[in-house]
Amino acid sequence: MKVRPYIYFYGECEEAVNLYSKAFKTKAKNIMRFSDIPPNSNMPPLSEEQKNWIIQATIQLGDNLIRLSDSLEKINKDGSLVCICVEGSIDEIQHAFSTLKEGGEVLTPLARTFFSTCYGSLIDKFKVHWELSADVQEQD
Repeated sequence: MKVRPYIYFYGECEEAVNLYSKAFKTKAKNIMRFSDIPPNSNMPPLSEEQKNWIIQATIQLGDNLIRLSDSLEKINKDGSLVCICVEGSIDEIQHAFSTLKEGGEVLTPLARTFFSTCYGSLIDKFKVHWELSADVQEQD
């Protein structure tokens, strides 16, 4: 069994894919757009803009995957109670944090804690809550 976080956006998925790809120094794969969906009578009519929206993209973080998609309905634009926790090296955490905080809100600045040599939390500009922590192996 595997858990795959799935983050929904409303027309901002491509921008989020670019931000997260930059933050985690990876490249999104398997990007499918709404225009790729075969004709389907159950599908509502799409505007030209919506046809270019992403129906699914995948970002790989080590052995983990995060899936992202635009939703045709505005869902929970104020964020959610879901938090994505990412562990990595100090350099990876510092890079991701500095990238994700642009346009977002820092909740806990990066600092040494009793459980991590480098930990911080923030809400990015898409209202996704992130907790970033250096791997336990890197502790002194």
